[in-house]
Amino acid sequence: MPVPAPLRGMLREHLVRHAQAGPDGLLFYQVTTGLPLSDTHLGKMFTRARDEAGVNGRFTFHDLRAFSLTQAAVAGATLRELQELAGHTTPGVAMRYQRVDEDHRAAVIRRLGERIAV
Repeated sequence: MPVPAPLRGMLREHLVRHAQAGPDGLLFYQVTTGLPLSDTHLGKMFTRARDEAGVNGRFTFHDLRAFSLTQAAVAGATLRELQELAGHTTPGVAMRYQRVDEDHRAAVIRRLGERIAV
C-alpha cells in the first residue's frame, strides 16, 4: 500500500530500529528465533499495545485495514481506487471495509444544512 509522505520518515525510522535487516527482512518476527510471528502471537502483541495506548478494546489488528481504507475514502479516493489500494477484486468486498468516519459525517451534515439554509 502506498505510504503518505508525512509518514515515510517515521516508517523508515521504525523499520531501521525494529525490522530485520536486508531486503528479505521480516517486519514482524520472533526476536529469540528470527522466525515469523504466528497470527496468534501477533494478535496478542497487538492487543497489549492497543490496551497500553488506551484504544477501545473492540479495535482489532484487522481493523487497521478498514481504518486505512476509510481514511483514504474520506481523503477522496473513489471506490475503484480503494479496490486497487486494498487488492480487492469487487466493489462489494471494498465496501465491507468502509466504516463511517464520524467527523466526515458531521461535516457532510453541516454542509447539507448550509445548502438548505440558502
